[in-house]
Amino acid sequence: MAIFVIELLSLISFKLALLSGIFFVSIAIVVLMFTLYKLEYGLWIALAELMIGSQGYLFYLDLPGFRISMRLAIFLIVFFVWLLKYFRPIDLFNLLKKDRLVQNFIIFLCFIALGVINGIISGNGIKNVFFDVNGYLYFGLFFVFLEVFKTKRQVAAFMKVFLAALSYVSVKIFFTLYLFSHGIPYITDYFYHWIRDTRVGEITYAGGNFFRIFFQSQSWSLIGIFIILSLLVLFIQQQKKPSIVGNVLERSLQDGKWLFLLLVFIEASILISFSRTFWLGGLAGVLALAVYLIFIARLSLKKLCQAAGVLAASGVLSVLLVLAIANFPIPTPSGLFSADMFKDRFAMISGEAGVSSRWNLLPVLVEKVKEAPFIGTGFGSAVTYKTEDPRIKNEANPEGTYTTYSFEWGYLDTVTEIGFIGLFVYLLLIGQILYAGWKQRKNYIVAGLLIGLIVLMVTHAFSPYLNHPLGISYLMLCMGLFKIDL
Repeated sequence: MAIFVIELLSLISFKLALLSGIFFVSIAIVVLMFTLYKLEYGLWIALAELMIGSQGYLFYLDLPGFRISMRLAIFLIVFFVWLLKYFRPIDLFNLLKKDRLVQNFIIFLCFIALGVINGIISGNGIKNVFFDVNGYLYFGLFFVFLEVFKTKRQVAAFMKVFLAALSYVSVKIFFTLYLFSHGIPYITDYFYHWIRDTRVGEITYAGGNFFRIFFQSQSWSLIGIFIILSLLVLFIQQQKKPSIVGNVLERSLQDGKWLFLLLVFIEASILISFSRTFWLGGLAGVLALAVYLIFIARLSLKKLCQAAGVLAASGVLSVLLVLAIANFPIPTPSGLFSADMFKDRFAMISGEAGVSSRWNLLPVLVEKVKEAPFIGTGFGSAVTYKTEDPRIKNEANPEGTYTTYSFEWGYLDTVTEIGFIGLFVYLLLIGQILYAGWKQRKNYIVAGLLIGLIVLMVTHAFSPYLNHPLGISYLMLCMGLFKIDL
């Protein structure tokens, strides 16, 4: 309910800078009060905002020449409350002496700083350098995650926030698809501009009466599929509630039906995104889950068939749900949507604007990497290439020439900024987090989180997430959770 109220206030105020500013200040005050009372409350708010807000602009504060997002405000509040109330240099020094993960994190921060200095020296422009590196600033909450996640109670509290946010995002996507597939006048135009202008997502026509509805924050939904699947496998294996999340959630997890329904909802929302990157990441996750169940969990053939049946049933029901929403007869839909569009979309690996633009960028980006392969050319490094994006390739720019410092190829983006050495240090940090989880691999919720991290790493290859608060926050979440004996 709280998430719905926040979104409703955003919907009302998004075209009114003054009203958005009033809500911005009011929410910031509330966040500050909750965070001062308990640091974990501030962290739950920050994570919930990530899961529903994509770019963080549901509310904003307009200043001369600069717009402060709600995400930035929440981040600063949580960070400074931790800094003033919980930070002790001696504790950090002791942690740094004995914890290799923290040691590698500090080394990685040094490479980020080097990338900033390198970008400025290379003449990339202060503005470009700042906006290129600002996603990494979310690592400022690294020690907040360590401070908050200490017992299973925090894990249970997070799970409640996590499942509630994913449920809301799925319903919001269904409502958006219904509006646009049925061409409801006035409402659709206002809703479209709200989604676009707050940078929550994209809505584009995909043929028939179907509209592609893509929210960047659905990366959390994709990860959620495998956490929920892991819990459902626990139901199958033990035929009881997943006690792994603690007694706090028992009332909301009376049996597996609610989780299965949520799984169907989330899978349907991922289908509606029409994101081949998400679908590819999902496929990698299914393969990783299969390997886990066969070789690590060592499920019996009967249990494996039951788990496969759950996945297949949820997949079929998610497709039917999308068809039902798009073709719902009241009011009469603007066309007819067929499930064949999913197959056609996944099979389209060339020709389509987004795909062609990625392939056009690749050789140009490789040449940029060759300029300084070991330490990179710094943040804000830009390249020029030809894109098929209709928003760029138009009458004013018939060649589609585009210059940018933001690249779709995530790992090459990192190499451009901080070189192969910097990428190696980052991958080493991620590897340490994976290893911490691997030590608890028999635990199903840990298995779901590990598979989610694998999915995120696959997704990052084609759409950058590990240099964005959405992916960085998940890394820190796994780090915090894996330090608890679940």
